[in-house]
Amino acid sequence: MKYIFWGLICIPLFLNSTYGDEVGSTTYVQYKKGDPIILHLNYYGGINEWDAGASIDKELLILTNAMFITVTNSKSESVKPIKDKILSVWADTYFREPFNLVIDISKYYNLSQPDKYTVQWGCTDVKEDSVSIEIIDR
Repeated sequence: MKYIFWGLICIPLFLNSTYGDEVGSTTYVQYKKGDPIILHLNYYGGINEWDAGASIDKELLILTNAMFITVTNSKSESVKPIKDKILSVWADTYFREPFNLVIDISKYYNLSQPDKYTVQWGCTDVKEDSVSIEIIDR
């Protein structure tokens, strides 16, 4: 069996309570506007088809090969990354080695408007994970 673990989200002490949306099918983690939104991206290695990596260099989020992070709002519209904060590159190396990355996703995507968002990440065609968040006014 292929083993991979993606930590969904680190919940800071200042986090408000978690609740279900109107129809009860999705649980949203609530953040106050301006608070950091911390994601833990972990890959423990060993998947032959895995060809993705992520790192941070001088406040620039670097997504390598098939690695992706997408954010959509409650209207299913894509939230564009903050200009010059994310770089997608291709390398001639397969990234099957373990990595662990902790990021504040609000530094790379404009999540300043109160709304419900879905953050998805993973390796294209292999594995993806997601978390649902809600940004509220202070």
